[in-house]
Amino acid sequence: MKDPCFSNPCQGSATCVNMPGERSFLCKCPPGYSGTSCETTIGSCGMNSCQHGGICHQDPVYPVCICPAGYAGRFCEIDHDECTSSPCQNGAVCQDGIDGYSCFCVPGYQGRHCDLEVDECASDPCKNEATCLNEIGRYTCICPHDYSGKCDHI
Repeated sequence: MKDPCFSNPCQGSATCVNMPGERSFLCKCPPGYSGTSCETTIGSCGMNSCQHGGICHQDPVYPVCICPAGYAGRFCEIDHDECTSSPCQNGAVCQDGIDGYSCFCVPGYQGRHCDLEVDECASDPCKNEATCLNEIGRYTCICPHDYSGKCDHI
């Protein structure tokens, strides 16, 4: 049995999909194209060629999509990756979102960009007039003579 997609019946960047039955195929057209082999350029906004909520504006030659924030491309098909500018700091993981991003901080850092060090000494964890040394993700107590740990044991 011959593969109906072998002859590349779909035009441009369309994808050919084999369908059940002899010599049967379906072309999945990219945005802005239609027809059995994706040979027709969609020239009207009535075909809803804009993706991701883009607003179609009819130009004399072809439709122009006005893309929502976070999307780009002729048909708003490209999701802009806000993490490419490396906005997260100090080893944080960046997760791209729609028109934004989120930073997941490593222990010891906080803030929208994980650029603020957490002050572990702020809660005054050391006892008996010990000196607290703030470190990244932890603290150390410098105890007065005869104390140890959090300076609460003799």
